[in-house]
Amino acid sequence: MDDDPIPVSARPSLRGRLALLGCAVASLAASALVGISDNPLGLLLAFLASLCVVLALTLGWHHPRRHFRLFLGSFLAFVAAALFHNLLEGAAAVIAAPALRAGAEALGVAFFLAAIFLCPAGLVVGAIGGLATLVRQRLRP
Repeated sequence: MDDDPIPVSARPSLRGRLALLGCAVASLAASALVGISDNPLGLLLAFLASLCVVLALTLGWHHPRRHFRLFLGSFLAFVAAALFHNLLEGAAAVIAAPALRAGAEALGVAFFLAAIFLCPAGLVVGAIGGLATLVRQRLRP
């Protein structure tokens, strides 16, 4: 017996998730071809790729609380990623060992990319999804 209040027809399909992930891969490939260094089109395509990944992961969320938790978590992750990026960049400047310096720089770049692409996508999906599901629940009789 299924206790989920959402009908089976409204549940997300694997096909929808794969379509969003395919869109993410295509956008990421296009941004790599165009380049993201000082290129607004490349940055927009990279952001679209991260937005498609977050949408694929949140497809089927019908409760505003989940979206608002995503919003808050993305905000906190942005602050943490920016802090770790700055700490690792500062540590890489003073580390003498080349292997450790390269590792700190690589982690710093990973935190930087998470802060500028992944966290804003979570903020957008969390805010819009939370408001949309809240309005939809209020309008439901």
